[in-house]
Amino acid sequence: MSTRRLGILLSGLWLALALAGPGRAADDLLEAKVKTAYIFNLLPFAEWTAEPAENRQLPIRIAVAGADPVGDLLEELANAPMEGRGLKVERLPDAAPPDPGVHLLFISRSAEKHLSDLLQNLEGRNVLTISDIPQFARRGGAIGFLKEGGRIRLEINLGTVKRLGWKIQAKLLEVARVIREERP
Repeated sequence: MSTRRLGILLSGLWLALALAGPGRAADDLLEAKVKTAYIFNLLPFAEWTAEPAENRQLPIRIAVAGADPVGDLLEELANAPMEGRGLKVERLPDAAPPDPGVHLLFISRSAEKHLSDLLQNLEGRNVLTISDIPQFARRGGAIGFLKEGGRIRLEINLGTVKRLGWKIQAKLLEVARVIREERP
């Protein structure tokens, strides 16, 4: 995906969220759609550097912790092609760690009480974490959503991303807030 295409996509997502206006019943669903679009479209810009070549044809596996409309929307995209690969979405019960082979874990706000356990259970694994829990990237997660001026933005913790064995392309970093902190 080109930088221009990414910029147009993100501008469109920000505009859609801004046009919804405060107080509308559809705000939460629109916000969930924007977050889902971010997740789906950021995957081509994130690379697991240690992934064996023979596995690069297997579906990209996303696990969802907690109840959230983002998880529901991701499940709707389960058969969408992704960079020549399929997409598989699975739900996790409570704070259970994802199965081996999961590439990305979305942790919903409803699972915040399990955040420490989830992140601890992922130690030593190459699972890219993403969430809309406040301060997620500063609390040890890889990619957090934050809302600024009515827009959904990404906050990427490069220290965590690197520790997990992932690489984020510069094109994505250009449109995100980058931090270089490790969790305490």
